[in-house]
Amino acid sequence: DTGLVGYWSFNGQDTNATTAYDRSGVGNDGTLTNSPTKVIGKLGQALNFDGTNDYVNAGSATIIDNLTNLSACAWVNPDTIPNGYMSIIGQMDNGGAEATIGFHDNGTADYIEFWRTFSVTAGEWHSDGNIVPLGSWSHICMTYNKSSTANDPIFYLNGAQIGVIEVTAPAGTASSTAGGDYYIGALDTVGG
Repeated sequence: DTGLVGYWSFNGQDTNATTAYDRSGVGNDGTLTNSPTKVIGKLGQALNFDGTNDYVNAGSATIIDNLTNLSACAWVNPDTIPNGYMSIIGQMDNGGAEATIGFHDNGTADYIEFWRTFSVTAGEWHSDGNIVPLGSWSHICMTYNKSSTANDPIFYLNGAQIGVIEVTAPAGTASSTAGGDYYIGALDTVGG
């Protein structure tokens, strides 16, 4: 696809009260919605999210919609992972989440998870182990190619590739991307 299409450091010079500036050179600035707070991050400043209703909305520019190849990375420091799903990075349309990477707690373990809408059945994958540390910084990345339902995402934790389990096999064609549940904790240096 087109290379880096978004890079939000959340550092002081890269944010103001309402905006997280995109430093990729593409101009996909994000709107700080419902007041995420500024905190000390892994690399300078981060944003802290309360898990209720705050998020950064980077809009739906043509350059970030409907990418065949998707990569997303972030420094994460979750406070907690509620039972269920918690988004880190997502794309949404009016009907809800189209593609999200986040954390999943199934009651016994906490996983990195990726969910992608397809025309018949959405695909769902998670890491193959309980690897989400709470209260400390970790770097997570995910890459995915939506051109075939046979493709699985690749997850990285702190620079090392980790195993992926396909929870639900996707069927049909990938929907156009234009979410999920709210994140609880600090995020720093998000890009894709």
